[in-house]
Amino acid sequence: MSKACLTLLALLVTAVSGISTSRAADSEPPVFNRNWTAVSTTAMGITGDVRMTAESITFDDRVTFRWRALGEIAPQPQGMGMDNFERFTVYELIDPKPRAIKSGVHLCGWPKYQKNIPLPRYIAVSAYTGNLSDQLGIVVTSGKTPPKDVLYVKGDFCGSFGYAADKSQP
Repeated sequence: MSKACLTLLALLVTAVSGISTSRAADSEPPVFNRNWTAVSTTAMGITGDVRMTAESITFDDRVTFRWRALGEIAPQPQGMGMDNFERFTVYELIDPKPRAIKSGVHLCGWPKYQKNIPLPRYIAVSAYTGNLSDQLGIVVTSGKTPPKDVLYVKGDFCGSFGYAADKSQP
């Protein structure tokens, strides 16, 4: 058997067995059906903890939005505090409504200071495995079209939120 055939066979065995040598597979923990604890000041003050499934996202154990996945985007350029987030999955909220989460604050504003709060329409989600815990980043936008980038959302940016989960959680 030639060296090329052996190499191809090794690649096929690796692909079939689900073993991956890529950094992305090692650095992206599962995000669904986990309790993510708010760690950024915006997450602690606006959303509280979060739990996600493929069909919905729940903030503060009481406010749930249904969603559907649209695709992936990568922060361009890398940096701006997003170095460890290689790509984000963009979700579209199904039938978004104005919903108060913590202390009357909505994902895209606070009625106390804004009359016309825009509706959240898209949520971009990314995760990576940190040294002590898994990390989750969420970016919320209110535009009529999905964001093409999470760093430079012109006029439609609602907020970014950070969470952590114990690595021992499934």
